Amino acid sequence: MRIVILILSFIAGIGISNAQKPFKSLKRYSLIIPIGYEQINKIGSNVDLKLINKKSGVVFVVVVSPLTQYEKGKSIYELTKIPPNELMRQMKEYTNNPTFVKYGNTKIDNIEASYLQYTDGANSDIYVTIYYVYYKEKAYVFNATCSSEDIIKLRPEIYNIFRSIKFN
Repeated sequence: MRIVILILSFIAGIGISNAQKPFKSLKRYSLIIPIGYEQINKIGSNVDLKLINKKSGVVFVVVVSPLTQYEKGKSIYELTKIPPNELMRQMKEYTNNPTFVKYGNTKIDNIEASYLQYTDGANSDIYVTIYYVYYKEKAYVFNATCSSEDIIKLRPEIYNIFRSIKFN
């Protein structure tokens, strides 16, 4: 009998270690870390979370910073009314070869958000999805990247992370 209980405990332990993990940040948001993702070292003072799925190649980064004086009192929708061609012109200062896919407004956990999707890299081989949120005097940038050729297959995995985001 003890052997059966020991074996069942071991099997249950394996299941728990491979389960999705809740992540709660001290910066007033939480999300679910999916199976196969691991936290890696953060680079940059405002990077709060960095995840990687070594199998799929998806990298998910959360940057949290205080709102600037200009941003305070404005909605994220007001600040993201930039025409796509102007947005791409500005992004060329920071990226190799950005190609606009789409952008717009949405909500994350019932909080106003704006999103941007574009490809980057010498052959547009990187697909980037970014969500911007202003909440409680902070600017949140949720960023997911993957291979452009795998975006159709990986989109559900990426969107599940975005959908799991909650603010507190």
